[in-house]
Amino acid sequence: MMQQDEEYMEDVFGDLFTEAGWIPLVKIGKNQLDALLEYLKLPGTYSFFKSGVSDALEQIWYHFPEKRAEIETIFGELLDYLHDSTPEENVIDTLFNGLLICNIPDLILKQFIPQIEKMYKKDYVDSSICGSFDEVKKKMLNRSQSFKWKRDLKDLQAIYDSFTTPLKPLPGVHSPLQSSQTVIHTSKKVGRNDPCPCGSGKKYKKCCLRK
Repeated sequence: MMQQDEEYMEDVFGDLFTEAGWIPLVKIGKNQLDALLEYLKLPGTYSFFKSGVSDALEQIWYHFPEKRAEIETIFGELLDYLHDSTPEENVIDTLFNGLLICNIPDLILKQFIPQIEKMYKKDYVDSSICGSFDEVKKKMLNRSQSFKWKRDLKDLQAIYDSFTTPLKPLPGVHSPLQSSQTVIHTSKKVGRNDPCPCGSGKKYKKCCLRK
């Protein structure tokens, strides 16, 4: 499924994959880290499918500390692989590379600063996603080990509950349906392909989505 294109992702998942796709990838991938790395090396895969994998790797690092050495090895190997690739191989994806470089400062992996700099020098990074190299470097050097970007590893019920709310009974009125009925949230959310609310003129997914 994750080797399909953007249209497939929009039709099947919408915003759900961006918000929660990393969760099943953590659960099925934490003991198959090599498979996650091999996926990220596939040519022509859609940026936001790949970003779900890099988000999963970041969260595996937080939730399963015994995996940290493997995760660091994977990020180092991936950065080398992307830097050494050529545009003809259909692997260079500046949008994904920018999203990937958003993950690495979250883990304060300062040893990768030289590899990240090489990526910038080859124009392999969309700096509108993660900022300039100097900004990325400053962020990595200034963050303390107490910084955590750990997210809740929700189960399916918790994800469902985040989209629905039980109906509250009306005062003085009893209905046997009220205990089981739910209402779907209808408040307007910014879609990934909508204009970014910051006013940049870019699509939300290419601007403030990661923020």
